[in-house]
Amino acid sequence: MPEEQSAPNTNSTGNYPETFEDRLALAKDGDIWCQYLVGRMYGAGYGIDKNYSEAFRWLKNSVGQGQPQAMFYLGSMYEYANHVHRDDKVAESWYLKSAELGQALAQYHLAVMYYQGRGTIRLNEDPLNWYYKAAEQGHSGAQYAVGVH
Repeated sequence: MPEEQSAPNTNSTGNYPETFEDRLALAKDGDIWCQYLVGRMYGAGYGIDKNYSEAFRWLKNSVGQGQPQAMFYLGSMYEYANHVHRDDKVAESWYLKSAELGQALAQYHLAVMYYQGRGTIRLNEDPLNWYYKAAEQGHSGAQYAVGVH
């Protein structure tokens, strides 16, 4: 999996409860950030036993409402065959959706896929375009890639 981080605790509106149960309650009420968090928590076993089918379900709920981090995370699941079959086309699709919404990790991973010749949505896409977008947001791997190309 790409740059794994601890489960995030906040969103743009402020702090969320620390416990899984409280986040789950908010997720069930339709909070897209908590749906993403619950999906991540199930997938990584943060505060709950790992359950990949539940992780996938909550991430899909979140992406259905336009949550770009969840789109990125689903893309990474398909790129790295994390409890789903590896599928670069599906990974690219999720990365592209997330990248177009400004998610730097997705922009970087999309650039890497295009640089390596993987993916089919935009065969003639210049990976540097996505590296630049991610680099402008402070992604160090993208900044390095821009510097050496």
